[in-house]
Amino acid sequence: MKGSKHALNWTTLFIAIPVGFVASLVTLAFRGVIELINHLLFGSSNEITEAMHVWPWLLWPLLVGAGGVLAGYFLRYAVTIEQQQTVKTDYLEVINARLDAVPTKTSLFRALSSVASIGSGASIGKEGRWCSFLRCAAA
Repeated sequence: MKGSKHALNWTTLFIAIPVGFVASLVTLAFRGVIELINHLLFGSSNEITEAMHVWPWLLWPLLVGAGGVLAGYFLRYAVTIEQQQTVKTDYLEVINARLDAVPTKTSLFRALSSVASIGSGASIGKEGRWCSFLRCAAA
């Protein structure tokens, strides 16, 4: 009897379980680094809007701006690598192009950009303006 024609077979299942487990650990580490940055900057790992009393209001633009500059640096470095290597890093493009793997170096710098942005309270990306607006409304 030949291999199963079903999309889900035992081999796929035995590969998917450890991959999912490792992905969950990476996600927990990502959240942990964000909480560490929040704790270092704001003295609390709570929501940033709850930590506003830690610094005077004059320093908030500097803190958030510094996080945005750091995030922008990481993002710009990732884009430079992408342009030099002419690789696709958008995950949907990688899947559609059926590439062997997601480029790890640019993905790492994009993740560092997200950590710096989220951890400092900066809002970048497509939804950045809405995040800033909602944060102000919540405060």
